[in-house]
Amino acid sequence: MPKYYYSLLLLWCIPLFACGQSTVKGRVFEYKTHISLRDIQVQNLTTKQNAFTDEKGRFAIATKTGDLLVFKGFSYNPDTVLVTDLHEREIFLVPHMNVLNEVKITTDSTKNLSTYYDPEFHGQTMIYQRDSKGYEKGGIILRLWWWKKDEHKREKLEKELKEQREQDEVNKVFVPATVGKYVPLRGKDMDDFIALYTPDIKVYYHNEFNLAAYLNDCYAKYLKLPEDKRHPQKLEDKP
Repeated sequence: MPKYYYSLLLLWCIPLFACGQSTVKGRVFEYKTHISLRDIQVQNLTTKQNAFTDEKGRFAIATKTGDLLVFKGFSYNPDTVLVTDLHEREIFLVPHMNVLNEVKITTDSTKNLSTYYDPEFHGQTMIYQRDSKGYEKGGIILRLWWWKKDEHKREKLEKELKEQREQDEVNKVFVPATVGKYVPLRGKDMDDFIALYTPDIKVYYHNEFNLAAYLNDCYAKYLKLPEDKRHPQKLEDKP
């Protein structure tokens, strides 16, 4: 085959390869607060390439249509995005909520014990064992006691922790990657839709709750809203 045929073939293949590869740019924010997130890892699961957001939450990563991008950051729930086009986009990550047990530090006249009250043990006094020099030697001592007057506090705390865990589960579901399977919205429109229609735990945990039916009903209501009502007011915009 003449050499110029090889040259023509090469020139024909290069544009095809270039069309298959491109770069997706965008910014990553915290869900609802719209705070820019830096050092968020952006990984192309198809090509195994990685990128990280800058101080303004901006990122750029090589990709093509059909690739999967995953966004991961410390203390945030990861989000996966299917690349259907190469336009610039905004990603919103939901904070991962860790509820810590309440710790009440008390002093002891002997200065040999470190004491706190742990709600998981019904408010019993928890004491770290120490040696004669005051150093911790492992293990704990339970000073068992139960007062009827503290039962209400315990029940209230358990209720609050349960509601917080349930709300965290709702927030994990109502993210663009999940809601986008049922609602044809993208970018800011999707974020505003989620802010408007994320249900409370009473609605979400009702025995008859169905995610697809709920989102379909909410989307029908969303389409009937005037344009200015589709975008909830940000906290910083309130007087």
